[in-house]
Amino acid sequence: MAPLIRGRELLESAVSYALAGAALGTPQLMQRPTPCPGWDLETLLDHVSDSIGVLAEAITAAGAGAGAGAARPGYPGPGRDLVVRLRGQAARLLGACAAAGPAERRVAIWDRELTASVVAVTGAIEITIHGWDISFACGGHRPVPPRLAAVLLSIAPLLITPGTRPGLFADPVRLPGPASPGDQLIAFHGRQPRPPPRPGLAAAEPSPRRMPVRGDSRESGWSISVGRQQAARSPQEHDRTGATDMTIADMTVLVTGANRGIGQALVTEALSRGAKRVYAGTRQPLAHPDGRVTPLTLDVTDAAQIQAAAESIESLDVLINNAGIALFDDLSDRAVLEQHLAVNLFGPYHVIQAFLPLLTRSRGAIVNNVSTMAVAPLPLTPAYAISKAAAFNLTQSLRALLAGRGVRVHAVLTGPTDTGMTRGFDIPKASPESVARAIFDGVDSGEEDIFPDPASQSLAASWRSGAVKALERENAAFVAAAPAAA
Repeated sequence: MAPLIRGRELLESAVSYALAGAALGTPQLMQRPTPCPGWDLETLLDHVSDSIGVLAEAITAAGAGAGAGAARPGYPGPGRDLVVRLRGQAARLLGACAAAGPAERRVAIWDRELTASVVAVTGAIEITIHGWDISFACGGHRPVPPRLAAVLLSIAPLLITPGTRPGLFADPVRLPGPASPGDQLIAFHGRQPRPPPRPGLAAAEPSPRRMPVRGDSRESGWSISVGRQQAARSPQEHDRTGATDMTIADMTVLVTGANRGIGQALVTEALSRGAKRVYAGTRQPLAHPDGRVTPLTLDVTDAAQIQAAAESIESLDVLINNAGIALFDDLSDRAVLEQHLAVNLFGPYHVIQAFLPLLTRSRGAIVNNVSTMAVAPLPLTPAYAISKAAAFNLTQSLRALLAGRGVRVHAVLTGPTDTGMTRGFDIPKASPESVARAIFDGVDSGEEDIFPDPASQSLAASWRSGAVKALERENAAFVAAAPAAA
């Protein structure tokens, strides 16, 4: 059963979804009732933090050797600071998954012994459902990403049967008509996918507190979940591009820097989502076994190659500017700074200009992979940070300027990822595959600024509700509503 073999991928996607939902939480909302009977938001967050700790420790103990049960350096263990605790537990879980062995290795959870793949899949289900519960309790509605929902929906009935459902989930909710995979998944787990607004939600009475009982991780053996509270903010939806949601299926995608790391993972992920054609831009010749992949010789600093690539493509729906360079420096050599700007700023700029007619015709999307260093530099790589800050500003400017043409522009603020660029840094890192999935999930749901990993997610809530984002929206209003000249 293929989805079980991909259990860890599902788990990573579920964690990203749940963390984004939990980012809506503020201290003022902790007494809000949740869809879990008898639990307020604080109790639910406590529960999912405990559950994810159980899962991380089990995976670590079974496959990662020493260090089982200990928080990674810089990520405190259990405590009353929910922000720090949940962030640490999420990092521990993803780190344990990255280091895990074969999918069929046995993992002990309390009194049960299951394969790692089954534990990951059941964990993904629990994390996703509780992620939706947390978002709902915060007053928001964050749909489950369609691809994640569709896969979990195909597995859930095998694990949650009439015999195992009592004490875990309420009876399925009957939907009145056709529904999205996300709504079907939520309804299968006993929730009303789109409940009517609750009068006086802001002043809701605290729900009666109870300690986790049957259906929680200690009793059931597999109820594994995660959530995260962020810095204080007003509950609100993520900023959207303003266009209708997009799916990659049957679309044409161009990825620069496609030969390794995140770029290679983006090509693979686009194919897995049913892309009709994927153009893989690389500086050196590339061979790919999938017939839907068309290699392009594309050095983003070579104007002639960019023009030749643009002339060879008849249609394009999504352009992903991923090619980049990162070198250690101390800003003493101007040539190093200019090299970074040539690749990381002017490279995406020239590629966008070349493909903009095709993207305007398709009302497509531009995705610029920048970095969290765009907002907070690492002194070891200041030239890289400067170039990424400029690329982020380019992205924000194009977002406003191209909205009238129907072209969506996304920024990806990537945190530490396990690629050649971070080799030698002994820090928690996300896998390129999980980052690629989160990028496409963000594009699918129309998120302007995509935070695709646990480290970057720690910035998401404060960024989306902060003064800088608000100023960006205000400044964008100066752009005339009429489409820009082609």
